[in-house]
Amino acid sequence: MTLDEEIPASEGDAAPVEEPADDPPAEVDVSDLAGTYVGKTNFGSYYVETYGGSITEDEIIITISENGMVEGTFIMEYDGGPQGRSCQTRTFITENGTLSGQIMQSTGTINIEYTYNLERVNISCKSGDYTSQYSNIIPSAINISGNTVTGDGVGGIFFEATKR
Repeated sequence: MTLDEEIPASEGDAAPVEEPADDPPAEVDVSDLAGTYVGKTNFGSYYVETYGGSITEDEIIITISENGMVEGTFIMEYDGGPQGRSCQTRTFITENGTLSGQIMQSTGTINIEYTYNLERVNISCKSGDYTSQYSNIIPSAINISGNTVTGDGVGGIFFEATKR
């Protein structure tokens, strides 16, 4: 007999112990969570921490309907400021998109659909400007506690919004 084989109760020292069932989430009337929540994200913090510059706009608006449908929009704008010595560039990044999903309790998962736009403008360089764009959808776990919605997504993204 190996360690991963189950020992019948008659052969073991005691009867198998039944694991307690996980408590179900507390019942929440989803309509109590309905409303508009406005807040900020950390979507641009990586750029500031890595490259300097500043966030020039950062807002997320989330609307939860009485049936638990979640919708929203967000925008984050980053200005990298002038970079370089002999060849100066300036980088602008915009991330904007929508949130969607449905919750049946104060926690759940929603989708964040976003578009990333990068524009690198050459200030004193001979080469031309550069632009790049891509889109993606990432899941985000949300939690509503009191008048606050928080969200944690793939890649360390985070947002927090307060009910208005």
